[in-house]
Amino acid sequence: MLRFWVPISLVAAVGIIVSTAVGIRFYHQEIASERNLLDRSVDAHAGLIQERLDEREVLARMAAAMFTAPNVIERDPLAALRAPFRSLKADLVAVGWIPRVEPAQVEDALQALAANGMTPPRLLGPDDKALDPHALSRPMYPVIDVEPRTPDNLRILGIDVAADPQSKAAIDFASDTGNPFATDPRPLRQAPSHLGVVLFAPVFRAGDQGPPAGFVSFAYQLNQLLTQVGEDYPFIISFADPQNPEGRPMFSLAPDGMLVRNAVRDPAHDPEVRVRKLHFGTRQWTVYYEATQEPGYRALLLGVNAAAIGLALTSIIVGLFGYVVHNNLRLTNEVQSRIAVEQRLSAVIRELNHRVKNMLAVIQSIVVRSLRSGTIVDEARELVAGRLHAMSHAVSLLTETEWQGISLRDLFSSQVLPVTARIAVEGPDVVIGARAAQALALLLYELAANASKYGALSTPLGGVTVRWSVDGGDKEARFHFRWEETGGAPPADPQYSGFGHIVLDRVAPDAIRGVAKRFYGANGFVYELEAPLWGLGDKGRED
Repeated sequence: MLRFWVPISLVAAVGIIVSTAVGIRFYHQEIASERNLLDRSVDAHAGLIQERLDEREVLARMAAAMFTAPNVIERDPLAALRAPFRSLKADLVAVGWIPRVEPAQVEDALQALAANGMTPPRLLGPDDKALDPHALSRPMYPVIDVEPRTPDNLRILGIDVAADPQSKAAIDFASDTGNPFATDPRPLRQAPSHLGVVLFAPVFRAGDQGPPAGFVSFAYQLNQLLTQVGEDYPFIISFADPQNPEGRPMFSLAPDGMLVRNAVRDPAHDPEVRVRKLHFGTRQWTVYYEATQEPGYRALLLGVNAAAIGLALTSIIVGLFGYVVHNNLRLTNEVQSRIAVEQRLSAVIRELNHRVKNMLAVIQSIVVRSLRSGTIVDEARELVAGRLHAMSHAVSLLTETEWQGISLRDLFSSQVLPVTARIAVEGPDVVIGARAAQALALLLYELAANASKYGALSTPLGGVTVRWSVDGGDKEARFHFRWEETGGAPPADPQYSGFGHIVLDRVAPDAIRGVAKRFYGANGFVYELEAPLWGLGDKGRED
């Protein structure tokens, strides 16, 4: 066999090496091409976006320069700019006029808000709660007018921009520099589900040397600012956390153009991600471009295809011999499986023999003890039948579960107990193994039979209460069992047969590695059994 496999192995090795080398070369060439294409696409997109941002900023400067600041009280102060605003693209959400209002001009501002459609007119803080303008000593910057006058935009009328720390910082910077200044990205008040920015452009009156008379504000949706409608780019755009620009990106553009929070990937620390800086409103934004496909996806496909062609002929030859080897292995596995089945069958037979011997020993002990000298034949026959019937029921229950254990509560049935109507059972669900089930079935039969003849169940008013509990946990858990008779015959010496004594005092406790005691209490006969909970199972035990 060796002389046939050696040349075939050499042919396969040479074919794999050559095919792999060709595939790797194709892969590296294609991945370099993909990276160059991505770089060009990113540069083109970033340039277009920066041009758009520059256009918006220039428009803001021109609007502020052309806008003549009216007196505080004036209806529709933005009327002159309505037509130019409507010609802008859809990414402009709203334009607002925000005058500087001194404390003495509060009443004029309220009248202006009423004239522009706010009913009732009032000044609001960032939380939409009404402000007490007379309690403020600083200048206020309320939104007096807004365009377009949609229901959502009208909600910002009366908002004191200076009451919001971020907006206050923006207008302060714009006041000091005289240049438009943008806020950090945050949800827009008109559309809380959209992240946006507000650009504040200062408006000065002719000849004024002091602070600006007010601001023209421009609200934009961030996702529309960062995309080119109708264009299909091979990347996903992520926007950095404005509180930590150098850290983990906070928002990404989903395929539908909506900004969503990043969950798993971290483009900021991915070498395949392109980083670009954009400027808008005297602010710098960090934008990450992440390819929609893995950088080597297409390259890998080409490399695999090239390698696959070289491997095709080799695989045919190797496959024929592989088929032979596979059949040999299959036959070997079948032989091993048959051997394993035979070994399992032998183990099952040994286990069955062991269980049958144990069962016969128990039956022999029941018969011998029940037919001891001096026993009445009818009583002995009844005892033997009852005990064997209890054992048979326990074995039937175990057979249904394939000897994997049964519930203790299943033993309290008419098949085991001669009387069940006046036996009250209380306790949690406990699973017991085969040995414990057989021993406890005999125990319950002996207790019930004696109670029916001599104890509480021999009188009309008597009854039995059976309680068990489990205390502790894990390996320290303890099982407690108590049989208590009430309303029976007066206390006397127990009337159990010799075999009954053995079951109560030795067979049942030994089967579950526990201890038992029986006595007469104030109300009648009591039997208690205590054992570790693990003693009720079959793991780690030997019959």
